[in-house]
Amino acid sequence: MIWLAYTIITLGSSTLWGVASGWLLYFYLPPGAPPLVPLAFYSIVILVSKAVNILLGLPVGYISDHTRSSWGRRLPYVIGGAILIPVLFVLLWTPPHNSSSGLTSVYLFLVLIGFNAVYEIHQVPYEALLPELAVGEKERVAISSWKTGFLLGGNILAGFTGPLIARFGYFHSMLFFAVLVAPVL
Repeated sequence: MIWLAYTIITLGSSTLWGVASGWLLYFYLPPGAPPLVPLAFYSIVILVSKAVNILLGLPVGYISDHTRSSWGRRLPYVIGGAILIPVLFVLLWTPPHNSSSGLTSVYLFLVLIGFNAVYEIHQVPYEALLPELAVGEKERVAISSWKTGFLLGGNILAGFTGPLIARFGYFHSMLFFAVLVAPVL
């Protein structure tokens, strides 16, 4: 059953990543309404956040490879990320009210960079667990198949974002997703 506990994490991470990737633009730059941040700044923040993902991969992998703890090399990062990812996800959708676009821009920059950094700190050690859990090719293929199934499930869950936003608004919809997937992260 360790393989199920391992693979279901993909359901949580892919759901939150899919929702953020698909809806953050519409939240901060709503069509037909005043933008919360300038378009150029939003583009820069997205670019920098993706660069954070790229640049953190190797150092996080190195650090998790050399970590020695009673929980093992990987679990401190997977569990730490599982706690922080839903919190930062919800914060993405709660910019300061009645503030200038400058303050909202700084808020978006800090929270999105934090979300991406914590996501990377969670995902790199998580992915590195596979060879430690399954030593044979047959087990790796089976676990990878389950992970792919949960990835698809996360994308399907993220597909319900639009109707939820239309019914309950951004904040309550995102809080719903964070609470829904937090136990499986």
